[in-house]
Amino acid sequence: MALAFTGEKTLILLLLVVVVVVVVVVVVVVVVVVVVVAAVITIIIVIIMTIIMTMIIINDNNNDNTKNDNNNDNTKIDNNNNNNSIYKIFENGNCDDDDDYDDDDDNGDEDDNDDYNNNGNDNNNNSINYNDNTKKK
Repeated sequence: MALAFTGEKTLILLLLVVVVVVVVVVVVVVVVVVVVVAAVITIIIVIIMTIIMTMIIINDNNNDNTKNDNNNDNTKIDNNNNNNSIYKIFENGNCDDDDDYDDDDDNGDEDDNDDYNNNGNDNNNNSINYNDNTKKK
């Protein structure tokens, strides 16, 4: 049985259905295009970043100044006895080459003599004093 389109209401309803179908098709096509473009852009970015990171890694393996190792290079943080290394500079809080204490000195002052003087006076005459003022004479 064929549908008979009679009247103005049926024509408006048919026009409304056609408009809805066209809008849905356009929205679906736009969404598909946006997803495909986003996927292509993402793949291009991943390929470019992979190439850049590969070049950085190859360059890093060929450039010793970017590594933390034990070679004698003043630009590196190393563990060698280098007066310009970060460990030497901050060993005693200042940048001079002298230690603020002398390991050969038992009392911790900067002279090289060991002071065994029990009266608390430092005798800076480069001799070892064994004066003991607490002994009975």
